[in-house]
Amino acid sequence: MAPSSPARARPWSLRRAATSTWAVAWLCFVFLAIGASPAHFWLDSGEIATAGAELGVMHPTGVPGYVPLLHLFTALPIGSLGFRMALCSSACAAGAIALLLAMLVRRGVHWGVPWVVGPWLALGLTLVRNGRVVEVYGFAALLTMATLWGFDPAVASERRVSRRSVGVIAAVIATWGFGDLRLALVPAVVGAWILALRRREPWARWAPLAVVLASLVVLTLPLASARGPMADWGNPESVSAVWAHVQATAIRDSFGAKLQGMGFQAWSLHARLALGRLTEDLGLVGLLAAIAAMLVGRHHSLVEVMEAGKRYGTSPYREGPLMYHDLAPLTDQEIRKSGLEYPDEYVASSRRMRGGYHPPPEPVEPKSKFSGLGSGLGAPRQRDQPTTPSRPRGYDDEIARLTAGGRPLAFTRTRATIKSQLHISNAFTDRNSAQARMLRAVDSYHATTNLADKLGYLETVRAEADHWLVKHPDWLLGKSTTTRNRFKLIRDEAAAVLQTYRDQDDAAYLADLQSERMFASSEHVKQAMEVLRNARGENPYGAGAIASRYGLTLAELAAIKVYCGPAYKFINPALEDDRSVMNSRLLGFVREIKLAKNNNKSAKTRIRDAEAARLKLAQSDDPISTAMAEGQRHAAFAVRGLAKLPPFTGRVFAGGALTRGEAMQRFRTGDVQLRKSFASTSSEEYVAAGFAEDKDTKLKQAYNSVPVHERNTKNAPFPFMLRYTSKTGRDIADLSVDPSEHEILFAPGSKLRIIKGADSPTAETKVFDGEIDYTYIDAVEV
Repeated sequence: MAPSSPARARPWSLRRAATSTWAVAWLCFVFLAIGASPAHFWLDSGEIATAGAELGVMHPTGVPGYVPLLHLFTALPIGSLGFRMALCSSACAAGAIALLLAMLVRRGVHWGVPWVVGPWLALGLTLVRNGRVVEVYGFAALLTMATLWGFDPAVASERRVSRRSVGVIAAVIATWGFGDLRLALVPAVVGAWILALRRREPWARWAPLAVVLASLVVLTLPLASARGPMADWGNPESVSAVWAHVQATAIRDSFGAKLQGMGFQAWSLHARLALGRLTEDLGLVGLLAAIAAMLVGRHHSLVEVMEAGKRYGTSPYREGPLMYHDLAPLTDQEIRKSGLEYPDEYVASSRRMRGGYHPPPEPVEPKSKFSGLGSGLGAPRQRDQPTTPSRPRGYDDEIARLTAGGRPLAFTRTRATIKSQLHISNAFTDRNSAQARMLRAVDSYHATTNLADKLGYLETVRAEADHWLVKHPDWLLGKSTTTRNRFKLIRDEAAAVLQTYRDQDDAAYLADLQSERMFASSEHVKQAMEVLRNARGENPYGAGAIASRYGLTLAELAAIKVYCGPAYKFINPALEDDRSVMNSRLLGFVREIKLAKNNNKSAKTRIRDAEAARLKLAQSDDPISTAMAEGQRHAAFAVRGLAKLPPFTGRVFAGGALTRGEAMQRFRTGDVQLRKSFASTSSEEYVAAGFAEDKDTKLKQAYNSVPVHERNTKNAPFPFMLRYTSKTGRDIADLSVDPSEHEILFAPGSKLRIIKGADSPTAETKVFDGEIDYTYIDAVEV
């Protein structure tokens, strides 16, 4: 692994946490049920139990839906009627706990957290009091948590429609049944719905239907009253009587007279009582911990990742696909002539280049038919579509088989067209900024022959059109249907052509990897193919399922695997534009070739290893620039794939070893580091510690051999462990070459602020057997 990175909670950890949630919920239910009252209890319990037993109407608001649920529990073949209905409260309270724990599990908490939080809540006095008697408050807690569970921001996008619908239904039932929940839930849910409408989220279209269906629960009141039960509070048979009952008009009027004149004091008193009850249930520390826990795992924007992808996704295509050749050991003169700064003390034998030079193929461009009507832009050039790069025998058949079944892996040769000049010029009567930007982008799209630039301009056109459609919904501003349809056509055409270019680019990249003319190994393409063959396997947490679920293409998956191998040593210097490091990496490989020629067994093994970086210097005057360009090309595909994966939110670790002077310079408290290259970490500290030892075991041993009074000198060894909470990292453990490394990978452009650096007098240390293993460097991602 390139220094590793932590990721989402591991699949086995997620399963264990989910299992813990159900187990804790059942234990809480059993705990509450053991003490459930066998008969009616204090306050309104007897009246509510009577309504539940005979399917009647309880006091206002009537809590529509709760009485039928109580009546359903009377069918249980255990205990008295009172005990059976008390079990309903126990089940509701346990269900509320289960939903809370489920939200924590979504955020990737440790599987042991439910075993602490669940019993802690069940032992709270409020939950015990109301979860063991026939009362409405357990039902209220269940509806509240179901609403929060449905509207949780951590819900995966593919499940958002169903979860949001459940949240809407729970909120509507709670609104009909509980006056305080109306104040708490209605503004929040309506606001979320309006925002979703503006964003065109699918669940917003289903929300009105969910509201109507959930509101049907109110019909239980007049239907029950029509039966003439003994418990028939308010006789809610007419529409006005039902409305007065669910609004609790009589009770509100009574309390209004008593509270008249209190004003804000009444609200303040209620807030203090609520806070006191929460503190009583959870303790002050527990209350603060509960608030903090709900802030864990917030999802963060991919803006930085996507910006990094744009920065590093353009330059690799300047010279077209890069082709490399076999290399025999070089002589000193030939090394210097090729552009490498090779030290004089190394002696090399003669070499010869095998295989002729293969010029890069022309980029494939889909045909375009622009009319340029009214746009003031020149007519675009039209080119015949060249053939795609040649691929090994059987390669096309293998790809065709993998792309069957609708998987997002095909690089089909579609002939997409774009006519946006005409549509843009007709979309407005006024030439506003959005129109001008899109016109310039379309003009630039035709003016350039560079594939990366074309991709960028197409993305600009698509994004501008999409932004305008979101900003100007027809239902809100009354924009004409014709204008909106033109912009939809602009967006869809740009997206189609953009996908065509990307498919062709994927094909060229995979062909180059397969040809083994790049320093990365074609073995990674084989591994990626194997992953995608198993995408429909039974394991929902496997690499194939992950790649298929998030729509990773074969090229993106292969690029991630390329980075996870030894090629990261060349990719990161390319992103950092560090020619000196790239030069040393190239020299290191040449040195291994020479050692292998001299029958060095260790070097021979590394050269033969399919995972080793197989750098074959190009037959050019500037191999460093060639390697830099290829490294950027690998990075562009890897960044594109990472952007499709969900963010990992959890603690990550990265170990290393420097001198104290270097560490003091690199990790100063308060500094903000912009990482131009990929950053690898691990979600497991022991993995990162192993990399720290592998980097420089002698340095670590030397540190412990230095007298204590000399360890603070500038040249003293300084093993360290960088740790922080990930916000934008991606869990690639199941996609990488070695899943045991639990790698969390950060795309170029991530930032860290050092909170407690090497210069901090309070920095923690890890001590093992009386010796300091390393010093912790604490940071936060910004």
